[in-house]
Amino acid sequence: MPRPKTRPSVVPTDEEILSYDSVPVSVAARYLGWTENNVRLALREGTAPFGIAIKDRQLCYKITPGGLVTFKRSGTPVASFDTLLLLVRRAIRQEIGGAVHEKD
Repeated sequence: MPRPKTRPSVVPTDEEILSYDSVPVSVAARYLGWTENNVRLALREGTAPFGIAIKDRQLCYKITPGGLVTFKRSGTPVASFDTLLLLVRRAIRQEIGGAVHEKD
C-alpha cells in the first residue's frame, strides 16, 4: 500500500513573518528550513540571534520578526553570547596592548 502524500510545507514570506508580534517556533522553522527542535535548541542555547528562550512556569520562546528576517537574509552567523563576549574582550585587549606599545 503506498504511503499517503504529505502536504508540502508552505514557506512564509518576509511580510507574513513581520506581521507577528512573536513568531511561533513552527512558523520560524518553516521559514528557515529548520526543524522545530533545532529552532528550540538554538534559542535555549542562546545561539540564535533572532530570539530567546524564557523559563517561567514553563519554557517559552520569543522570536522577534525583524531579527528572524535579518538573520535569514543576511546569513548572520550564529554565535553564543559567551563567544561574542570573548571576541570583544580579545579585541579590546589587542587595542589596549597596541596603544601601550605605540607610546613606548
